[in-house]
Amino acid sequence: HEVVRVLTRKFHREPGALRAILDDLLRWAYRVQIQNAVSGICRDPNDDPILETAVAAKADLLVAGDRDLLSLKSFQGIGIVTPLDYLRISFPA
Repeated sequence: HEVVRVLTRKFHREPGALRAILDDLLRWAYRVQIQNAVSGICRDPNDDPILETAVAAKADLLVAGDRDLLSLKSFQGIGIVTPLDYLRISFPA
């Protein structure tokens, strides 16, 4: 619900269309359980579950457009980068 809410607001898209895209993406997603053990790390407390999800998934990298997450630069060895930086890393010139 949070993803649809944010994307609807940021990109002025129809919630139903965003849900359909998200449903397609979730078919490829790796799901992990979190325990809400990460708290007080990010300036925005709503972003702490994102950090915990990255840790639980053993992610190498977290791609975000969120300034509060990006300000951390990394968390528990997981780099936090913008989408543009991710593309630069993944597809060097």
